[in-house]
Amino acid sequence: MHTGNPVFDLGFVSAHLLCKYLRTEDAMQRSLLRETAISFINSYSHACNIETAKSLPHHVAVIALARVEGVSPVNYLDEGGKARVQSVTKAALANPQITFEGLFA
Repeated sequence: MHTGNPVFDLGFVSAHLLCKYLRTEDAMQRSLLRETAISFINSYSHACNIETAKSLPHHVAVIALARVEGVSPVNYLDEGGKARVQSVTKAALANPQITFEGLFA
């Protein structure tokens, strides 16, 4: 857990789910990862009685992109997976209307 703004915790966990979602080509696994990510955000918001930050999708995108292009990359993405993460996250960062669910489209 992070001691500051909760959007970082939500973004960090969600970024890993996004990377795993973009890694797999299996439709069932992708569906389950999408459902898990959405359920995680909804459960967190409900349990903590807070509204999720509108900037969450951009936080998720930045963290996921950093885990591909930064100094601490995830070790479970092949080149195709890295390319998908880069494509999706860069498009999300350029889209001011992106939704959390839209990251997992």
